[in-house]
Amino acid sequence: MVNSSGSSLLALGCNNLYTGGGGANVPPITVPDTGNVRTKVSCCNGRFLTLAAASSTDTGSNRNCSDTGCLYGAPLPVVSAVSVCVVNTVAQPAVGSAQCNAGTVNYSLPLTSAVNLTFDLFPKTADSSSCTGSGTPDACCTGPGTGTCTKDHCVGGDNAGAICTDNTPCTGGGFCSVGTQPCPICPGDGLCHGGPNNGMACTPGTQLVTGPQWPTSQDCPPPPPFIGNLPIPFLLTTGTATKTAVDQPSQTDVFCGFCSDPTSTTFKNPPVACTSDADCAAFTTGCGGNPCTACKQATGGAFRKPAARTITETGAPAGNLTDGVGHAATLASVFCIPPTFNGTIDGVGDLPGPGAVSLQGQAQLLQ
Repeated sequence: MVNSSGSSLLALGCNNLYTGGGGANVPPITVPDTGNVRTKVSCCNGRFLTLAAASSTDTGSNRNCSDTGCLYGAPLPVVSAVSVCVVNTVAQPAVGSAQCNAGTVNYSLPLTSAVNLTFDLFPKTADSSSCTGSGTPDACCTGPGTGTCTKDHCVGGDNAGAICTDNTPCTGGGFCSVGTQPCPICPGDGLCHGGPNNGMACTPGTQLVTGPQWPTSQDCPPPPPFIGNLPIPFLLTTGTATKTAVDQPSQTDVFCGFCSDPTSTTFKNPPVACTSDADCAAFTTGCGGNPCTACKQATGGAFRKPAARTITETGAPAGNLTDGVGHAATLASVFCIPPTFNGTIDGVGDLPGPGAVSLQGQAQLLQ
């Protein structure tokens, strides 16, 4: 991602999801690594394929299909000032095209991201064991034998409750509560920890992604409260996806314009996408009693960089798919996220604004 002079502002990482404008308070979001999405070939013309949605009946599961309502990957933990757990589902049937001898793919897979405000499901617990009668080894102890410290602890496994700083003492498949876990965890003991399915069997939805907030699982949905849906209009390609911002009269570096009050961050509801103020000229009312005549996003720029001017994500084709085996490929997308009209989501995420993602994986043509 570069500024108007072409200088690099941010190198966009693979398998990361970026969202929001220059004022966003959300760091890059790691995408779970074991997602499996299948589409159908609705038409074949030589080596050119037309792709269509595969239903759960077609695939035998709602966890690898590409029709409306299908689950898309494991729950997504988003750690920020307001940590949430996101469950993604397919919003509209997938549609696109592919070329089987080159392994190029272009397809649309809009998602609905259900956001649950969970903060940290496994906060630190009180521990007074360090406050011994002989001294005060911890700063939180107020004197010999007095005071209470808060410590992370093992969850699950056969040493639950033990004080920990990492997973080492959490034997039997447990995990340490260090860090922030906004989604339920499916650790080595094969049980959900947290959420409505707490204690029930689960299969981890991630293998290579590491960190204290993983692994999550589709078997372990998050607890309430649900605070709103975030539309993610994925337009995925094995080519190059790019978007360049423009300057509008009321805001500079606008990637994703929506009709808005010129003097505030109130946007027309339902949202109306625009490319210039002329697209909004007819909306003389509708923004809290004010006109909605300005084309802008929440804050100019992208991904916590107010000076961002061009966003580029680069895909990679899979190569010849006619052998029926999996080939490495990368799907890329740069897109616009409309306002959700939920104050928490739009405020922390700095929405409406741009989004970008690159997804490494394998492409395979099944018979």
